[in-house]
Amino acid sequence: MTDAVKSLTSLLSSPRILPNESEAEFQSSLQGLLSELDNPSPLNVALVTQLNECLWWIKRHTVDKELLLHESMARILSRAGSYSEVYDNRLASIALEGFLAGHASQADKQWIEELLERAKLTVPDLRARGFKDAAKHIKMADELIHRQYQTMRHLQKSIDAVDFKSRLIKRMDLELAELEKKALAIETKR
Repeated sequence: MTDAVKSLTSLLSSPRILPNESEAEFQSSLQGLLSELDNPSPLNVALVTQLNECLWWIKRHTVDKELLLHESMARILSRAGSYSEVYDNRLASIALEGFLAGHASQADKQWIEELLERAKLTVPDLRARGFKDAAKHIKMADELIHRQYQTMRHLQKSIDAVDFKSRLIKRMDLELAELEKKALAIETKR
């Protein structure tokens, strides 16, 4: 990457990296997109940087959707416990995460299975109910993802237009050089 591109990318904003996210992964994705540019102009670099942000937000919102569903499932299980226990969604969430990933402690596995039994649910039933309960929030995340896809389409069109413009100018320069060459040849024949 040229020094001009490096200095330009440092001026452009990027999403705040969350603790579970990787700055190196974000930068690697950006470098991969920038490497596809034939002649990186400041405008192309700015557009590609925004494109990378869109990809990052899509990834983040996709994780958010799964977390919303997981939270809803944990809430359903927490409420299936006895009324004398304190409602603690965090404990149910941690146990459920381990249970679904297949690495729950024996106690957590047994607790989740008891909660499923009390709620008269299977894991697929729990997921369906969790989705139903979180559908409004999941829809909001889907709309955010859709908006990012639309932005990406617009950015890609803009990148293509800038790239087309430079190719068109190059072509016109070549045609002009060829015409000048022909004109010079005609003049030298006279």
